[in-house]
Amino acid sequence: MRNIINALLISTVLLALAGCQSSSSKPTPVTLATNPNSPNNLIQQFYGTAQWNRIKDMKYDGFVIMRGVIADNRTIPNPRIIKSYPDNSRDMMALDFAKDIRITPVTVGGRIRGSGEIYVYFYETKLPPREALVIAKQQDTIGPTVSIGGTFYLITVAY
Repeated sequence: MRNIINALLISTVLLALAGCQSSSSKPTPVTLATNPNSPNNLIQQFYGTAQWNRIKDMKYDGFVIMRGVIADNRTIPNPRIIKSYPDNSRDMMALDFAKDIRITPVTVGGRIRGSGEIYVYFYETKLPPREALVIAKQQDTIGPTVSIGGTFYLITVAY
């Protein structure tokens, strides 16, 4: 019984120390280059290497990633939010930006509709206008191994 109590006490102390250590460490800068969720290869192809090298290390303040089915009119109505960073305060704005996206899906025939991914990166400064980079692409795969390609949409929005 005494060993169990000692083990619990040691575990509690270690967890407390780990929490203190992580709260004082600085977060990694958030950029397109450091974000593993960003479609960097497509952005680089769109902008070219010189422009990509200028924007890849620019810090952004937040991002929202969404997914949804591409409709017949090439929109992605009612996308669902997959990830918001650092919080969900920009979700409604990202959903509003997503209304203007148009993607021509590459389909595999039949009634299977393509799915799209939408990325919104918020670059905020103290002076207006603030800007957001809005990117959309068809998801890369249907199932585990079948690649279907897709189109790409990129725009900068001032808000």
